[in-house]
Parts: sequence; structure tokens; C-alpha cells
Amino acid sequence: MTKETFILLPLLLLTACTTVTQYHESCMTNPRFVQRAACVQSEIGNDPNLRGDPLAQEYVLTAVDLAHKVQAHQLTDDQAQLQLTHKLNEINHIRAENLAAQDYYGSPGFVQPVFIRGYYRH
Repeated sequence: MTKETFILLPLLLLTACTTVTQYHESCMTNPRFVQRAACVQSEIGNDPNLRGDPLAQEYVLTAVDLAHKVQAHQLTDDQAQLQLTHKLNEINHIRAENLAAQDYYGSPGFVQPVFIRGYYRH
């Protein structure tokens, strides 16, 4: 990997995280949860940066599943909204952990530990 890759990859991960959050917030202006879920599905589905992102797709699938439960009267709008917000927080947490791990393991000073017969050395 080049030095530019180390700089660009964390920025791309952070951008994807921000974009899902931005779509979440902009779609929450709809009055009903089913409309919010449809907005999320449309917006993220139309974003070329997020179409192939597994975490963004997990968020969309969660929104769609919750919308079906609202339509089936298994959840209220508020309950579904709370669960979707929890999913967004979970995804943001995973992205932050991945970014931190990548920053640590990708840093120039990191030395991978080597395990030898029950002992390890740096």
C-alpha cells in the first residue's frame, strides 16, 4: 500500500459513515416510519458509494424489515424508529472500531507480534 492509500482509505470509511447518518437524519423528516424507511432505501440505493457497502445495506434491510413490522401492526412508528436508530449507532460504532484498528495496524511503527512455541516476541 502506498502512503496515499493510508490517507484515503480512512477518509472513505469516515465519509460512508457520515453519509448513512446524513441520509438517516434527512429521511426522518417524513411523518410516518414506512415513508422514512422507503426514503432510506431509495437514498442509499441511489448512492453509488454506498450501494456495495455491506453495513449500509444492513441498515437498509433493517429499515425495510421494521417498516414491514409497522405495516403488520407488530411495532409502532416510535418503536421502529428507536430500533433503526440503534442499528445506525451500532453501524457507526463498527465503522469507528474498524477505522481505529486500521489506523493502529497500518501505522508505520506497528510491529506484528510473532508467536513461537508459547512465547511471543515483538
